[in-house]
Amino acid sequence: MLKQIALSLIAVFSIAQEPSIFDMMGGERSEKVIKKAPLQTIAPTNEPEINISETQIYQTVEPSQLIITTSDMPKEVYSGEIFKFGITANIQSNIVVDIQTTVLENENLKWLNKNIQWENIGNGIYKSEIFLEANSTEPKNTKITINLKRNGEFFQTANTTINLPSLKQIKSDQNYSHVVANSLEIKKHKTNKFDDKNLIMIVELIGKNTNITDFWLNDPAILKQGVDSVSGNFNSHSGFYFAIFTPEKTSLDFSYFNLKSKKLESFSLPVIVEDDEISTQIGLNPKQSKFEIYKDTAGYILLATSFILFLIKRNSIFLVLTLFFGTYGIYSYNPFGNAVLKKNVSIKILPTQNSSIFFTTENEEKVEILGERKEFKKVLLNDGKVGWVLKDDIIKN
Repeated sequence: MLKQIALSLIAVFSIAQEPSIFDMMGGERSEKVIKKAPLQTIAPTNEPEINISETQIYQTVEPSQLIITTSDMPKEVYSGEIFKFGITANIQSNIVVDIQTTVLENENLKWLNKNIQWENIGNGIYKSEIFLEANSTEPKNTKITINLKRNGEFFQTANTTINLPSLKQIKSDQNYSHVVANSLEIKKHKTNKFDDKNLIMIVELIGKNTNITDFWLNDPAILKQGVDSVSGNFNSHSGFYFAIFTPEKTSLDFSYFNLKSKKLESFSLPVIVEDDEISTQIGLNPKQSKFEIYKDTAGYILLATSFILFLIKRNSIFLVLTLFFGTYGIYSYNPFGNAVLKKNVSIKILPTQNSSIFFTTENEEKVEILGERKEFKKVLLNDGKVGWVLKDDIIKN
């Protein structure tokens, strides 16, 4: 019994003397308090502080030297010939930028592709092409300026002066159209009455390696001329040339310089007036058409006949016919009605936004509407001229 009690006391004593984990770490057994470490001893993170400026957060890219070079410049071209050359902008930084380009022009030098597109080929190098047309030996060089923008802000600018090709003059004739091309094709042409005194001829042209807008004839018989509805690029350029002239002119004669044959090639288009009432061109006033005159005459005869038969026979059928032909006669006289144009309205040759303007109203003017095409209306002026105006230019029908 005593032995068991002794063993129990020894066990209790040994448990009471067992070292704690704190004692095993060499510290005193006492209550531990976690102290706050000083702020300056905490390692900095890679997160930006909220109150610093963006210029301290984002990488600042310093502009390097912008280098402009050109390539493939022809040595010699003809006066009026389109020529191109390559241009390279090396910004010497592998970043993305927007490039704005300016070529110094004058009356003898045209910059043709003003919506120039640049290609980023990597490593800070951008490439493009510039199309020019020189019409005199006077401009020996020109200046190209390039502005760089990054994130919508001005970044860098540079300019360079380039030497232009030497110019060869063309021995032209009196019918020269000022067009220089690899080829020039006439798709179709037609002549209509422009007004009571003059005619208008429309010629659809398509050319290779040319600028159709250069087409112009030094012909005193032509009262007004121009080029409308130009489309395509200079490799294949098309448009509509129009010329207004008196009826004494029997043909439209012109020539162009063929770059392949190195000589002038000529065309002669006969003046044959067509009855084209509602065409994309000016067209003939419907009241001047012989077919319209015959049709109106027949209508009036039928109207008179049916009315006389109604008076004689007193038959309702002839009354209905009389009313029908009478209504048709009123409508055919002016099928679209009258209108009033606003002040300062531009009356155009063709129903297109970029068409040439041949007349501008100074005051409100009464007109007759002859037809319509999309957002344009064809109108007859008081002086007999026919043209196209926007629907919004009409204030009263």
